[in-house]
Amino acid sequence: MKRIIGCFALFSLWNFAFLGSVEARKSGTLSLLRHWKRRPIDGLRHSVLRKALWAYRCARKKQKTRKSLLTIVDYSRPSDRVRLWVLDLRRKKVLFRERVAHGSKTGARWARHFSNRRESRQTSLGVFVTGNTYHGKHGYSLRLHGLERGFNHHARARAIVMHGAWYMSPRFVRKHKRAGRSWGCPAVRKSISRKLIRRIRKGSVVFAYHDGKRFSSRYIRRWHKRSTYLHCRR
Repeated sequence: MKRIIGCFALFSLWNFAFLGSVEARKSGTLSLLRHWKRRPIDGLRHSVLRKALWAYRCARKKQKTRKSLLTIVDYSRPSDRVRLWVLDLRRKKVLFRERVAHGSKTGARWARHFSNRRESRQTSLGVFVTGNTYHGKHGYSLRLHGLERGFNHHARARAIVMHGAWYMSPRFVRKHKRAGRSWGCPAVRKSISRKLIRRIRKGSVVFAYHDGKRFSSRYIRRWHKRSTYLHCRR
């Protein structure tokens, strides 16, 4: 009898601690939303921030990350605009605001088409976790691991990485009225790439998003409907 009571007490304590941690994460997310509602982040819609924070909380719940950094990419915006933000959630600060490339088959100025297929040269949506860095043909680069099966889980096999690129320079953007395009990688300007990559490497979350309003596709609609991170149990 004592053993049963002891087991029940231990289970109750574990359950209380688990529920407490869930509520703590939820209250932390709501606190961040209120903070950035009062202090809007230039260019980042609050609706996108909300989805990104819930997806980040889901990644924490699934123990995919322990870092308090979140990179948000809103591919609904044109490539000549800032559409990548790196947030320090613990300090409630914006660390980077940058333009970012999409795939050559994804679109020109606007991102229209997305894919998880190899050799598609299209960008993928969803939640990624950053991996290790390496030096390759694009210089200092950061591996990305896609967490969403059917939407971005081929990222490693497709060699989808973050790297610096000459075609992301302000001069290129001014001349062509759009950023350059990659083979599906989220490339950024060379002058900031090393600093940015070093900050987010090894286990932070990247949330790649498209609202599907201006341009839509079967891939975008399926992701909005089936993403286990957009529809994580709260």
